[in-house]
Amino acid sequence: MTVYKAGRSCRLTDDLYLKAKYIADMEKRSFNNWLEHLITTVVDEYEKEHGTILVQPDDFYE
Repeated sequence: MTVYKAGRSCRLTDDLYLKAKYIADMEKRSFNNWLEHLITTVVDEYEKEHGTILVQPDDFYE
């Protein structure tokens, strides 16, 4: 099954982007994949401590 991933944007300083891109390259990941992995890890840790965050993804497309 194909998972739809909408394009998102964020603003980063050049220095921060280049450092993050360096880490992604060292981990043999694309910047986007590295960032998604990082955010997933942070959300998982948060939910372990505070409980599941309830969201309605369909709200984006109404």
